[in-house]
Amino acid sequence: MTKHVTRLANNSRFAPWTALSLRQLTAITTTSLPLLTALCGRTGKIMSCDSCKQIKLKIGSPDDLVAAILLVRKNVEAKNLKYLGYGAFGEPFSRFSNGKYWGDIVNNYFACKSCGQLIHLRAETYHGSGGQLAQIVTLTEKVCIDGFTT
Repeated sequence: MTKHVTRLANNSRFAPWTALSLRQLTAITTTSLPLLTALCGRTGKIMSCDSCKQIKLKIGSPDDLVAAILLVRKNVEAKNLKYLGYGAFGEPFSRFSNGKYWGDIVNNYFACKSCGQLIHLRAETYHGSGGQLAQIVTLTEKVCIDGFTT
């Protein structure tokens, strides 16, 4: 599998992670964050395309969080974003994708299907310190995959 993954990581003509099965992506995610980052086409800088550059929002209130969740959900349903999974202390996006009943930590990762740009939805709601929906350069933590259909 390593040769296959390396070959996909070196092919920049298409969004390579879409060619991987859920089983392969799970194995990669649980073993190698740099490899998953390479598969998503990251080059060390933010390079948004027209379909994802507007997907960003500062979260300072519960209404902002609802707006961010619904913005992401709309883009996932429109097939602009691919759901990658949730990070530490987060929960599956499917549990709160309706904009209600989120947990103390919102920590979910997405990727643009056009350009591979990574997008991070994060918020700390317990103390109310807010968060953001923003483009990121690389994954910095292990990502858990759940069954949210994208």
